[in-house]
Amino acid sequence: MGFGFVECDSEESVRKAIKALQGTIVDGHSLELKRSSKAVASSVRKKSQGSNPTKLMVRNVPFQATRKELLQLFHRACI
Repeated sequence: MGFGFVECDSEESVRKAIKALQGTIVDGHSLELKRSSKAVASSVRKKSQGSNPTKLMVRNVPFQATRKELLQLFHRACI
């Protein structure tokens, strides 16, 4: 299984994403989400115009999952 990182634009978005997507089945595998302890790059902070972006670590991502599939899943949860 693979892993990845997702950047949300607020703490509230992170809470919503974890609540909505924790344990979601993608291609037969249950996703595991948790807050990432790594800092977000300064260029992303500048784009967000002062908001405090937050990063999620997503584990157990199946290799068969497509970029489009994951973008759709997290776009709905992080807005």
